[in-house]
Amino acid sequence: MESLKDGGQPADAWRVRIMSTRDNLNRVLQTLPEERVREVLDFAESLRIQDEQAWRHFGQTQLARAYGPDEPEYTPADLKPECTP
Repeated sequence: MESLKDGGQPADAWRVRIMSTRDNLNRVLQTLPEERVREVLDFAESLRIQDEQAWRHFGQTQLARAYGPDEPEYTPADLKPECTP
């Protein structure tokens, strides 16, 4: 059975749609002057940074949920001494 991606589409159809979007983007980029291509690149980089920041925020939020304000303060005295053979 073929796996489904977002929107209930088969995975292969999803890949084709991604490739056609990339193909269309490449086609448009080829018609633009270099200055405009740099602007597109800057915009794409800003989107990538936004995604990274969103994931980082998500991770920090999940960590904060796991360890609330009632978490005890630990000190080196709480560590077990190393076992010697």
